Amino acid sequence: MQYTQLTRAQVWGERENFAPPYNTSTRPWMKSLYESVYEERTLDVDNGIDEIIKLLTLDYINVFRPEQVRVYLQDHADMIRFVTIVCETAVNLFGADTHLSLELYQDPEIDDSYLTLYVRQENYDKRTTDTIKSLRTAYAEELAKKSGWFIVTTDFRPSRA
Repeated sequence: MQYTQLTRAQVWGERENFAPPYNTSTRPWMKSLYESVYEERTLDVDNGIDEIIKLLTLDYINVFRPEQVRVYLQDHADMIRFVTIVCETAVNLFGADTHLSLELYQDPEIDDSYLTLYVRQENYDKRTTDTIKSLRTAYAEELAKKSGWFIVTTDFRPSRA
């Protein structure tokens, strides 16, 4: 894996030329879903969240306890597009050899929970944490505008792919 320094514009820049990485002729719903996410059209929140979870799973992200993720996104609907874009960016940065797991973290000591995208690899080096820091810096300004919280991190566990 090669360390990549991200800029805010690379994550949140123009998405006009965005092309879904799937064959939309065999899965036409994906094209409309991607358009909805990237153009911030009004989604039916319940169906939109279910479709986003399916889409993330197709994008090689394990959604651990999807019912918990779904409830969190229902409570923080303004996070749907944000989480989708950050997860997609993480897939592109880390590649297929990395296990990405979207989970709802629940603090055991206080009543606090938030979405976490765990980056898990077989081998870790400084590039892993540098890339995570770069991604977090790139999305920090957008996250500050949201009603919920989301973090990309690692727990240094081995990949469960």
